[in-house]
Amino acid sequence: MIDIIRLYDDRGVEYKLPGHKHVSAGWVGVPCPFCSGNPGYHLGYCIDPGSKYAGRFVCWRCGPKKVSDVLCRILPIDKSRLRVLLDLYQQNLPINFENNEGKKRERKSRLVLPAGTEEMNKRHRRYLIDRKFDPDKLEREWGLKGTGPVGPYKHRIIIPIKYKGQLVSYQGRDITGKSDMKYKACLQEDEVRDHKDCLYGLDKARSNKVIVVEGVTDVWRMGPGSVATFGIKYKPSQVRLLLNFSMAFILFDPESEAQEQARKLGLELKIAGIQSELIDIGSGDPGELSDEEATYISMNLLGKKIN
Repeated sequence: MIDIIRLYDDRGVEYKLPGHKHVSAGWVGVPCPFCSGNPGYHLGYCIDPGSKYAGRFVCWRCGPKKVSDVLCRILPIDKSRLRVLLDLYQQNLPINFENNEGKKRERKSRLVLPAGTEEMNKRHRRYLIDRKFDPDKLEREWGLKGTGPVGPYKHRIIIPIKYKGQLVSYQGRDITGKSDMKYKACLQEDEVRDHKDCLYGLDKARSNKVIVVEGVTDVWRMGPGSVATFGIKYKPSQVRLLLNFSMAFILFDPESEAQEQARKLGLELKIAGIQSELIDIGSGDPGELSDEEATYISMNLLGKKIN
């Protein structure tokens, strides 16, 4: 089964749900590109797992159609790229029309930051300064907070994570150097949206090009226009978010495993029709660059013409 509603939403395909005069229960309808005359919304994709038509396209005027033929026509996309694109939209559960995310897990409607979260104090600010960051700038641009000496997130910089302007999750960065967990994520049951279904910095990436990095500190260094996948193990949902850009510059750490994941991500984007390029900055990670170096790289990449 394809998560057809998400696919249509991401690719800008107009569709109708049951209740429309041309769409029956358990189907999602689009105008049929194979019919002559008024196309209506006769071409349906069946999302009812109990139906004999589950996962198939049928036009109520001109009959059944191959999935590949339909999607290559309406997206549009070349057949050589279609398989990888569809792998990003596999849906194992029936879609709930009232909530396109399905009911895999109930989510909180409002996020609560960890107990004891307040404005950053001298220790938090000193940690950032030692890493050659401007705490005032990060506080202003990224809304950083801090915690004190008690609680499960003690002695951490709290990093808010937003999705479409809404606070949905957070990470806590240890400032003592003594914790086994440098980064401690919000518990899944407390998240409004799984942070691994987000890209950190996405709301500030407003051009058609984007720099993709691993972690939040890399985004802080590279500035607005960069997004982080929260580690090298990206998810299909994050790839889908990148499909909204026309060009992605992938700037992962130099370690072999990170570079292999960068190559994989770049290939998936290219097959899905998004131009991508792996950027090599030599040894070290983007977060270790100077502000001047990071600004120079960002301006050259985001202002670079696509050939």
